Amino acid sequence: MSSLLGWKAYRERGQWVAVRYAELGGYNTTGPVRMRHILAIPADATAAQAEQEIARLIMRGKLKS
Repeated sequence: MSSLLGWKAYRERGQWVAVRYAELGGYNTTGPVRMRHILAIPADATAAQAEQEIARLIMRGKLKS
């Protein structure tokens, strides 16, 4: 699966989620810090559709790079 400005699409609990790990030094006591954004696409969407949604959100400024 490809990465768009560090964001990757994953399926979690039956929904698509965009995940990005923080830059170096972004650790807390339990592990690396990650940013999550639930994608508003159907649960049966493909990975390509999830990546298109991430690209759309980046273009609109909803996901920060």
